[in-house]
Order: sequence, then C-alpha cells, then structure tokens
Amino acid sequence: MVAISIIMPIYNDESVLEQSINSVAKQTLKDIELVCINDGSTDGSLDVLNEFARKYDFVKVVTQENRGSGKARNYGMDIARGDYIGFLDADDYFIDDDALERLYDAVNSNDGNMATGNILHDVDNPGEFIPFRHLEYFTEDRVILPEEYGLPWSFYKSIYKKEFLQSNKIYFPDLLRGQDPVFLAEILAKVDKIYAVASDVYAYVFYDAIDRCNTPRKLHDQILHYKIVFDYLPEPRFKKAVHDFKKAFIWFLDQLSEEDLKTSLDIIDDVFDDDSRILIEVKNHFLIKDLKKEKRKLVKENKRLKKEIKKLKKENKDILNSKSWKLTKPLRKIKNM
Repeated sequence: MVAISIIMPIYNDESVLEQSINSVAKQTLKDIELVCINDGSTDGSLDVLNEFARKYDFVKVVTQENRGSGKARNYGMDIARGDYIGFLDADDYFIDDDALERLYDAVNSNDGNMATGNILHDVDNPGEFIPFRHLEYFTEDRVILPEEYGLPWSFYKSIYKKEFLQSNKIYFPDLLRGQDPVFLAEILAKVDKIYAVASDVYAYVFYDAIDRCNTPRKLHDQILHYKIVFDYLPEPRFKKAVHDFKKAFIWFLDQLSEEDLKTSLDIIDDVFDDDSRILIEVKNHFLIKDLKKEKRKLVKENKRLKKEIKKLKKENKDILNSKSWKLTKPLRKIKNM
C-alpha cells in the first residue's frame, strides 16, 4: 500500500508528459504512485512513459486499447494501491511541491474521505495563474461541508479515500462529455465533510468545451451530464450549487450555433422529460431571448421608419416651399374647379 495513487490517463500526450510527471516527482510526499494508463496512444507517449518508469520507481505504466479517459481512470482506480486516490491529466500539473503532502496530512489525520485545495488556470506564462472564478480560493486550512464546495467542477484538485469510493461504487460514467462533474457530484452527495487546505494544488490548462462537443453523441452526453448532476445534488441542501449549475447549463446552450441549439433543444426534451422544472426554465429562457431579439428588431425598424418619416416630411416641406410649387398654384386651382 502507498499513501496516494495518482491516476493519469494518457492519449497522444508525448509533448506534455515531462511537465506533468516531473510535477509529481517534485512532491515532498514520497509514499505515492503515479498510475499511467496509456489509452491506446498512437504517438510516442508510451516510449516517454517507459523512460520515466525506468527513471522513477513510483511511475507505473499500463496500456489498454483506446476506451476514453473515464474508463482509463476507472481501471486505474481498480488497480491503485493507495489509501487515497488523486487524479492528474497529462497536460496539467501540480503546482506546490508539498500539495499532495498537505492534502494527505489533512484528511488522513482525521480518517476523512476527501481533501481539497486550490486550482488555478495556467495562462501560458510561467509562474502566472488565474484562480477559478466559480470556486473558492482557500487562504486557510479549514473543514467545509459538501454544499459549500460550489459547482461540481475540478475533481482533480482533491484526493479521495479509495475505500469510500469503492464502498459507494463511485466511478466515472460512460459519457463522452461531462463525466467529471458527474463523478464529483456523486461524491459531494455522499461525503459528510471536506478537509480544505490553503495550497495551490493543481494547474489546469483550459480547453473550450463548446468546441469539443463536435458530434451528436458528444452533444447528447454533454446535456445528459447536466441532468445526472441535478439528480445527484438534492435541493434545498445544494440549492446554490444547483442554481449556479443551471446558469452554467444555460450559458453552454447560449454558445451553440443555431443548428446545434435546435438539436440540443430536442435532446433536452428527451433527457429532461421527467423534470418539468428544467424544461420550463430552459424554454422560458429561449422564449424570453427570442422576444428580446424580436423587440430589438422592432425597435430598429421603428427607428428606421421614424427616420424615413422625418425624411419624407422634410421633402414635403421643401416641395411646398419651392418656387415651382408656388408658380403652379394657379394651375392647381383651375384643375380643381
């Protein structure tokens, strides 16, 4: 057994593996293992992993056919030897050298099930990071309730007791998009408390989720994951998190192309057929949005018409004041006799 097993799925990530693995090697906590699941990479990732495995005893390499990051993480959890489980994506990295040690000390000394720290955006400038806007930045060690965690995002800034995950049968769902929030939402619904540490644990390299929903299945799974998260987080206990997650859902829909939005609304009708509240909120949002759009069009048309009327009035006034109009006045009188 080891203190922490870090699970890292890899698919064609040879160019970023040095940074992520070295961030584990620098950790002050040495009783760890890094379980690298090579998910059918077709580049040189496996060669890089094997090179690190020869260099570091804590690096374990396993290869499987390409099945996706969720299934790779699930397999990693099953074979992990750690008392606690952590996660690292191949293109991300740990920031503070003592991050894992602080997480482990906080949760293990209390026989807890979850410890968390801070996650920061890597803004592609060495040493410069931006805190996540929707998650608390911890400036002191303390214990928080699950409902205080915030949105069920950024599961990788935390570690979880393996026995807790196993006894509750918590795994990543078989989704092409949105599996991470579902995994964390189930944990938040079942854990009693979270040990938070004031440590910059995790650097996250951001990718646009909208651009990654580029197939009907991915779009469907992205929408389905919102439904599953809503089901996991009961109100009123998670009222704020649910409210904020609804806003995130609406924001996602607002970013879609007109074609994808039309497809998404059909998917929502199917996925949320037993949740009239969400259906009503989504449809009301787009009804109001359409009405505002129509109002803007009418306002614009009204301005155009006013401008046209003003122009016609001026032309009419110019005609009435013109010399030709005055000279032809007798003729108009004769015509009207």
